[in-house]
Amino acid sequence: MIINSNNLMKIAALTFITLFSQYFIGQEVLAKENSIDDALIASFHFDDPVNGIVGSGAKAEVQGNPVYVDAPRGKAAKLSETFWLQVKKKNGKPLLKSKDEITISYNSKPEGGNGWVFYASSDEKTQSYQQERYLGIMDKTSDVIVERYYNKGARPGNNLSAPSSTSWKHIDLVVNKNRTTIFVDGIQQDTKESTYKLKDILSETGGIIQLGKANWGNGEYFQGLIDDVKIYSRALTEEEIETSYLASVKESLAEIYNEYKDTEKGTFTVSTWNNITRALTNAEALLAQEQITIQDINRAKAQIEQAFQYAAHVRETVDYSELGIPVGDTWLDTEGNHIQAHGGGFLQQTAPDGKPIYYWVGENKIHNSANFFAVSLYSSRDLVNWQNEGNILDQFSETVPGAELGLQYSKVERPKLLYNEKTKKYVLWGHWEDGSGYSSSQIMVATADKPEGPYVFQGHWRPGGTERNWRNNNGWYTDEEYFKAGDREQIPVSEQNDPQKYGYVSRDFTVFQEGDTAYLISSEGHSMRIHRLNDRFDDVDFTTYPFSSSDSKDPVFESYNFYEGVGREAPAIVHVENDGYYLVTSGQSGWLPNQSTVGYTNDITNPDGWTPLKGSDGLILEHAALGNNSTYYSQSTNIMTITKQDGTKQYVYMGDRWNSKQLGDSRYVWLPLTIDRENHTASMKYATGWKVNVEDGNISLPEGISLVSQGKTAYGSNEEDLERPIELANDGYDFNLRTSGDNTHWYRPGNAPFDYTVDLEEAYDLSRIDIAFRLYNGSEMYYQYKVYGSNNNENWVEIADESQNTWAGFKSTPLKGKFRYVRLSVSAIKRVNDNSNGNWANGLVEVQVYAKNDKENVTKAE
Repeated sequence: MIINSNNLMKIAALTFITLFSQYFIGQEVLAKENSIDDALIASFHFDDPVNGIVGSGAKAEVQGNPVYVDAPRGKAAKLSETFWLQVKKKNGKPLLKSKDEITISYNSKPEGGNGWVFYASSDEKTQSYQQERYLGIMDKTSDVIVERYYNKGARPGNNLSAPSSTSWKHIDLVVNKNRTTIFVDGIQQDTKESTYKLKDILSETGGIIQLGKANWGNGEYFQGLIDDVKIYSRALTEEEIETSYLASVKESLAEIYNEYKDTEKGTFTVSTWNNITRALTNAEALLAQEQITIQDINRAKAQIEQAFQYAAHVRETVDYSELGIPVGDTWLDTEGNHIQAHGGGFLQQTAPDGKPIYYWVGENKIHNSANFFAVSLYSSRDLVNWQNEGNILDQFSETVPGAELGLQYSKVERPKLLYNEKTKKYVLWGHWEDGSGYSSSQIMVATADKPEGPYVFQGHWRPGGTERNWRNNNGWYTDEEYFKAGDREQIPVSEQNDPQKYGYVSRDFTVFQEGDTAYLISSEGHSMRIHRLNDRFDDVDFTTYPFSSSDSKDPVFESYNFYEGVGREAPAIVHVENDGYYLVTSGQSGWLPNQSTVGYTNDITNPDGWTPLKGSDGLILEHAALGNNSTYYSQSTNIMTITKQDGTKQYVYMGDRWNSKQLGDSRYVWLPLTIDRENHTASMKYATGWKVNVEDGNISLPEGISLVSQGKTAYGSNEEDLERPIELANDGYDFNLRTSGDNTHWYRPGNAPFDYTVDLEEAYDLSRIDIAFRLYNGSEMYYQYKVYGSNNNENWVEIADESQNTWAGFKSTPLKGKFRYVRLSVSAIKRVNDNSNGNWANGLVEVQVYAKNDKENVTKAE
């Protein structure tokens, strides 16, 4: 089958393009010897260039300054505008004279946005527009373009295209008398008829061949690596190309396997070692089979390469039992590595010893990409020290029939884990998207017998729909159709708006469970929707929709929209016994954090039962606001319930502090959540190092730390803005009631650089400073600053340096020393998106100084 380049061009940056582009090969191809070598007229490797680049009766003459680098097999030529090659027969004559059919084969790893790997023309003259006369392959990081031209006053030349990436790939270009066909990694990508004969393009002389340069203007050059260049004197068949490539990749799999098969565990972490042994075991089994597919081989190669590329080693560990929760800081697992459980969920189970065991499931972003890498699982007995149980879902996971392509070129976000007592299955849910964006808007489900897996991927679909495993990327296609080339059959537009067939939009989501009943809540455009799950928890309950059959329709619950037009996402919900349901959400203001809210209902079946979040003026109602204007730079993902010895419950807000520039370095913000039953709302305050005792369920905040700056005299270095006076940064109010645009409550200090100084009235042994910065949603800024302390308001000591800070919205910084005066000196304000000057959005929402409140640590300052 053929794969469409128009579709796959958009995924050129994927490291594992080979993996999915070859999945749907459609037939098994035997690895066997073939007789194509007798047609070789040129064969070049670059392992020993000192003795010349020669092979099969041809030579490649170096032009410029040659550069050779390590490649998967020996050396590769690193071509550029200062190094390219001319190809001729060994006797110096044209290689392609009298040839009317050829095949060009090579391996490449492009590094630029344009450039010609192969160029053959009648002579060395510069090409002229609409008078082009050449056969060329332009090999870029985004795509590969083939041009077969013999133009005379027009430009109807024959063009082909195929997918590319920044990774190594294998190209075969077959030039028949009247057709041109391109293959990538053994799979046909594009083919077109052509009336331009090769003999005519190259003229009777046989013309020239150049590797790395085309004669346009002053020359257009390939940027990147090439290796194993071959030219055949005839057009190879599709079967010959597939067979040849299969033999090559099977050999390369054997080489990779042999290179790593004797690897010892050493300092590898347990999860890494499991990945390595799993990959090597799979490769060994494949190599023992007589019949294997290109798809199988490349999956096996990618699995080994990925296992070692992202291998983790045991490092110095931290015992958080005494330190408490590292709010907003790097959180290490029990082997000393950064916990990768972003957008996570929480599940409590009973261990064999009868004591609670806690599971934390989340996105593994070690590869620093939004696209899917893996879902990881961690376990803990004390909620602070977490053991990595490994990747429980990745692109190598087992799938049910029909779902084989669902984890290729995709996103899986905000995973959540349920346990179904009836089926004894663990059910993993996730928000699923095509790798190109967020138009598919689906969920995915995987199931397992144990929390640590192995999980079987059930597929992806929109809740409420019966059609599975399709995606929206420049049109709606089944996964199978999406990875084809040529003419692809699109899902009819007339069917796309049928929720009974294709379900309801579902983006940010959560699932939660009450006994044997579970629900899915997700954002649907600018609204929210709630679905009830079936009794297996592996899909929604199809008896709960307006289109459900009347004879089976549930009489109590029907799926419904709520908070329509309010614009909420990132739902996290908890049921408080004998009270109701509390739903935390964030706003839809862009990619950075904003003001969270709390909604409430005492009846989850009632679409009109939710408390309002906004007033008639469009502002968030103050009692519905949670946290501060950036939710302490976090986005909600889950609410944890902890049961105390007396049976009462305590709740923990689980949030993500995303680092968009390095996703693998994203952090976690967990904070105690206080439920206000009387007013049906909730609140939380920022605190670092708080602790939870799992034996009795008690949560304790750090002792002896108090806010000492609020309401104290403060002054700035710049002229005061009477409409935004300095008192607004020191009054304890840090909400933002707008859901887009500017904050509602902040102090305008003037352009940076500026100082903000607060007089604590006494000298305190300082603990930390928390700063909430003005956020103009969609154009957020980060502040770079230092903090100074003084006891006489004249002599200052630097006590914190955040001059390299790039976090926006909120920053908490430890302080040391005993001082009466604290000065914040802001040196720069920059826009997150482009680091441009951000003085136009300058502002302080709240500046809070904390200190140790022991009496012996507080002194009167002279």
